[in-house]
Parts: sequence; structure tokens; C-alpha cells
Amino acid sequence: MASAWLNFVSIRARVAMANLDTPLSLRNGILEIMEKIQDNTKDQPARCDNNLLTLVDLPGLIHAKNKSQTEEDIITIRELVDEYIKNERTVILAVISAKNDYANQIILEYCRKVDPKGIRTLGIITKPDMLRPGSDNEKAWLDLACNKDIKLDLGWHIVKNREDGDMASSFEHRNASERTFFFKEPYRKLPHEMLGIGALRLRLSKLLRDHLKKEIPGLQQELSEVLTITYEDLEKLGESRATFQEQITYLTKTAMSVQALTEAAIQGRYDNSFFSIEDSEISPENNTARLRANVQYYNGEFSRNMQRYGRKTMIVEEQRLDPGEFEVEPRVEKELVAWAQTVDQNTDNDVRQHEPSLPKKVSRDQAIDHAIQVMKLSRGRELPGSFNPQVIGQLFREQSEPWRLIALLHLDAIATTCSVFVDMVLDRCTAPDLKKRLWASKVERSLKDAALSAKMELQRILDDKDRHPITYSYTYAANVQRNRNIRIQQRIKEGFKDDYVTPAADMDRAAAEEAFDSERAYYRDEMKYFINVVTKQVIERHLMITLPTQIISPMDIALMTEEEIEFLAGEPQDIRERRKFLEDRRALLENGLETFRFALAR
Repeated sequence: MASAWLNFVSIRARVAMANLDTPLSLRNGILEIMEKIQDNTKDQPARCDNNLLTLVDLPGLIHAKNKSQTEEDIITIRELVDEYIKNERTVILAVISAKNDYANQIILEYCRKVDPKGIRTLGIITKPDMLRPGSDNEKAWLDLACNKDIKLDLGWHIVKNREDGDMASSFEHRNASERTFFFKEPYRKLPHEMLGIGALRLRLSKLLRDHLKKEIPGLQQELSEVLTITYEDLEKLGESRATFQEQITYLTKTAMSVQALTEAAIQGRYDNSFFSIEDSEISPENNTARLRANVQYYNGEFSRNMQRYGRKTMIVEEQRLDPGEFEVEPRVEKELVAWAQTVDQNTDNDVRQHEPSLPKKVSRDQAIDHAIQVMKLSRGRELPGSFNPQVIGQLFREQSEPWRLIALLHLDAIATTCSVFVDMVLDRCTAPDLKKRLWASKVERSLKDAALSAKMELQRILDDKDRHPITYSYTYAANVQRNRNIRIQQRIKEGFKDDYVTPAADMDRAAAEEAFDSERAYYRDEMKYFINVVTKQVIERHLMITLPTQIISPMDIALMTEEEIEFLAGEPQDIRERRKFLEDRRALLENGLETFRFALAR
């Protein structure tokens, strides 16, 4: 950052470029000078070979074009001058020649434009020997040098150049000639500190010291900010991975960090800043970082979906008979439609083959009629008034048909959540290049395998569900008796009505009602069991408990070959170069800040 350093810019009133006789050579010369200036001033805090003071000798401003100086050359030089003198930390050494009227030398106009109060401009007058002694012109130049005309806070200084025929003389001869000249009138009456090259050297040194004292606090703040950015950039690169030992150490630390975060998320321990919630209005389904909370939410939704949408048919009268049963209200029907539409966004072809449908509303009589039909198709050796036990299984399989789709949708939601969570953990714990390689070499395949094993487990549970009904639940018999009592109570109430007619005995219908009530009781028990077994044996066993090992573990690293470790953790060349650049800049900035602290303490 060149702006963090003090620059002295000397702008000469003429173009001092030797042998630039053509427009092309002048243009190339200007470009060459610009390149050298940029090479010497860019990224100064990051370069160990730059001093605190940079002296830039810019080409002089061209007043008008000619055969060797084009309009493009004029614009280029002016842009170059503007770029430097507009910097607030640049001290401008405005060099003007006494050969020409100073009012016509445009560098003074440039300086007033960027430094109207003359706070950071030091005027330097050259060729005072070209002035005729005792003339009004000489007096005007002396008034200028004494800060009586164009006032500058830093004042003016006069130096005498070598004469045209004396260009090969030594510095000693040049300095002696200058001292002799300034010993004469009227210059001997001027303050010695504003005359000659030696005084200018001391003046610039003092100016630098005073300027630095004023700028050090600001420079220190800027360096601190740059150093902070450098630290952050280095932190983003992660630890160095140049050697095999660094690579295996980096992978091991990464694996431990990944495992710690994943296990904390599974166990519901949210102390790490990774789990912080920035948006207080985040919805439960989008709370992916807090994985356990997210899965608990989806498990709860799965349970509610099973209770609401799990039946293939719903008995409309049962709300009156049993207030605990589900009632299909208009609001709930809208929820059913909304949930059914979620399958359209699901990418699982297995799920798409089973479009969800709303439970069909039927009366109890219609349901009993269907049970009678099933009994007739399943007739065995049972006596009249009884039913084949397989009827319960047939009715149950029909009623529980939506379970498969509900469970598959739930499994897919949890698998997607786990995938997004793993992506977030890798973003947190690994460098981008390692994440990309790790995902391609292991994580993606492991997540797919886990989802596949979960589906296989779910299929085994569904196969068990569709086998012959088996239950040892004490609530089954109680629920059968409960349904029977509700039915008897309803008939007793109907018997007290004046228009009640005792129906003829129908042994098949009586048996169908018993079978239907038995299926209803069995459905209740099995639904509770299915919800529990899916959340435990499918979700927990295959998607949650194994998640830490699906990413990367220290054991994985221990079993890797040297080539595999190099492939995963090897640092790209551009990252190595970037790291070296940042480390060099950090060292330089730290040394600079230490120097500033020492300077301020004096």
C-alpha cells in the first residue's frame, strides 16, 4: 500500500530525457519510467527492500506538442503527475526554472489544485544565475523565494545548477561554485537555510522527521488494519501443508474437528459458535446446523403425518362416536393437499412412482360392506358368524398402504438435511480444495450408501408390516373391546328412538364388524410401533449414528497411503505462493509496528 508511506515527488519544469528524438522514443521512454516508478512503489509494506522514504523524480510537464512530443505524451505525463501529487501523504517538490516567468510554469497551477493552502508543497527555484543582477525580474524571483508572492507553508529554496559548459565537473566543484554564487549580493542577505544543495538536504531531513511525527499514529493504525487483514487471509488458507508431516497433521486435526462438531450436533450440544443462530426467525426446518433439533422437528412431522394421512380411508361418523379419532376439516384438507404437493419437489424416483392421495372419506356402513366383500373373498373353514384371521391382515394392509410413501418422504428429508449439514461442517473445518477432494473421494459416496442402507432397512420393516398380523400389546384387546362398547352404546341409543326398527340378524355383517374393529385396534398399535421403529432403526441407526464416520475420521487417515494423503491434503502451488507472500508481509508489518511503537515511546 503505497499510500501508507511518505513520498517526496520532484516535478521538473522540463523533460529530462536524453536521446528521445522521436514521438515513439519519447512515448516508450515515458512508459519505461512509469513502469520503474510502479515497480518501486507498489505493495511497499510487503517488500522488505523498501525504505520509509520514497523519492520519485517525475518527468517535467510538457506545455505544447511538437514533432517529438505528441498530445498523447502530454496527457500521459499529466496523468502520471496527477496520480502522485493528489496523494495526501506526498510532499511535492515543485521545481521551477528562473529562465522563464514563474507565472507561466504550469506546475504551480497543478500544486495549487491539489494543495490549495500550500501545506505540503516546497518550491525549489533553479538557475538563479540566469537572472540579470539588479533587474526587476530578479527582485520578483527573490520576493517569490521569500514567500511574499505565492505563499507555501513549507516555503521556497534556491539551488544553482551546473552551467552548460560545466556539466562534467565534479560534485565538489559544483558545490563550491554554488557557495561562491550565493555569497554574492543579493543572495547573501537571504537566510542560509534556504540556499544551496547542502541546506536543502538538511531541510528535507527535518521535513521528513516532522512529517513522520505527524503521520506515525495514522500510519500505525493503517498498518494494524493491513496486518489484521493479513492474519485473516492466512487463517483462511489454514495450516501449511507443504510436507508430508504437515499434511498428515492437518488431516488429523481436521478429522478431529469434524468429528467433534458432528457428534455435538447429533447429541444436541450447541456450545460451539458453529451452532449460533444469527436469524432469530429461522424456521425449524431450516435449522440445519443444529442437526439434532432439525431431525427432532422432522421426526415430529413424520409422526403427525402418519396420524393425519396414514389411513387410506376415514370414517366420517367416528368423530361423533369417538372424539379421540381424527376429523377431516376443511383446514386439514388444505394441509393434506399442501403436504401431498411436496412430492413434486422430491427427486427420488422411487417416491415419484407413488403419488400421494388424500384419505378417502367413507361411512362406517360402507367400510363394513367392504369388509364383508373381503371376508367373502377370503372364506376358509370358519363357521358362520366368524371370520378368517387373514381378513384382519388384508384390511390392515389396505389401510396402511400410504405408510411407505410417508416414510420415504421422511427418510429423504433427513438424508438431505444430513448432506447439507456435512457441507456446512466441511466449510467450517476444511480449506476449499480439501473439501472438494474429500467430497468427491469419500463423503458423497458415504452419504449415498447411508441413504441406501436406510431405505433397505425401511423396506425390511415394510415387509414385516405386510406379513401376518402379530401383536402382544395389551392395548390391542382393550381397543377391540372399546370399539365394541362404542358400537353397542350407539345401538342402544338408536333403540330408544320411536321409529327404530330392529334389523334382521346378519351373521356376515356381525362378523365383518368384529373384523373391522379388530383391524382398527391393530392399526393403532402398529402405527405407534411403525413410527418408533422408523425413527430409531432407520433414521438413527443408518443416518445419524454413523454420520461422523461418513465424513472423515482419524482412523481413516491412519489407513491411508502416502499417495492418498498427498492427494487429499497436498497444497496447490498457487496457495503455497500466496501463503509465502502473506507470511512475508506479516513479518514486515509486525516489524514496522514494532518500529512505530519504539518511535512513539521516545
